[in-house]
Amino acid sequence: MDQNKCPINSHGFLLDTAGDIIRYTGEKVFFKEQLVNGDLPLLYTYGGKTFDIADVMGVLDVFEGKALLAKSTENGRPCTRDQGGHLVNERGYLITKEGHICNRQGRVLFHKDHLKTGDFPKFFSFTKFSR
Repeated sequence: MDQNKCPINSHGFLLDTAGDIIRYTGEKVFFKEQLVNGDLPLLYTYGGKTFDIADVMGVLDVFEGKALLAKSTENGRPCTRDQGGHLVNERGYLITKEGHICNRQGRVLFHKDHLKTGDFPKFFSFTKFSR
């Protein structure tokens, strides 16, 4: 249980009674069958490399389902940082100074011009494409 007495799994994801991962609004995000040992499966970049979503997420405080982002300025330009001081975008993903989504080691996974509203495409092993 989380601090609001809602059921969560060992990875901290909010669960419904069926064991599916849900948003705080109750909307299903992942079905239990899509999970790997209760955790999200690895994602793929455009180049087919795998990565863990936790490696690109900033550490943020959340209040009533909204991430609290620490806004500041750097060299006269606005920026947002997570609790660890890493640059993050408006969706809470780690970014480089140029705005590209990167992992904790600084390796760019998605270029900023490939993002839609600060988010990257979610490719999983079970993702199907149609022509």
